Amino acid sequence: MSHDAPYEIHMYAAVAKMGATGRYPAGEQHPLLVFLKQDPDSEHDFDMAMEVAQRNGWTDVDFTKAGTLPADAGENHVEPFHGCYMAAVQDGESILVYDTPVKAAPPKNKPANPT
Repeated sequence: MSHDAPYEIHMYAAVAKMGATGRYPAGEQHPLLVFLKQDPDSEHDFDMAMEVAQRNGWTDVDFTKAGTLPADAGENHVEPFHGCYMAAVQDGESILVYDTPVKAAPPKNKPANPT
């Protein structure tokens, strides 16, 4: 991808729970990455990233960070990132789910260890 490409790939890191039907047990929480093809210099589109995650069966999606990948990221042939990047270029979106589940974070606005 050249530096003057008509798009850029944004990547969104999140932790989410598997819904009622999917590849993992319902309620199991996994880290995931959502890749979106967006217009150059656009803001991160968390609404679209959420839609992609939910369409893939994930609920309670908690985004932890987002970034715009460098223009030469498509030249990195390390899998599974290369496949996800190229799928986002071709299809507009892709998602990478890490197989190892993680523990749920403590509920927000509540103390982690009530006294």
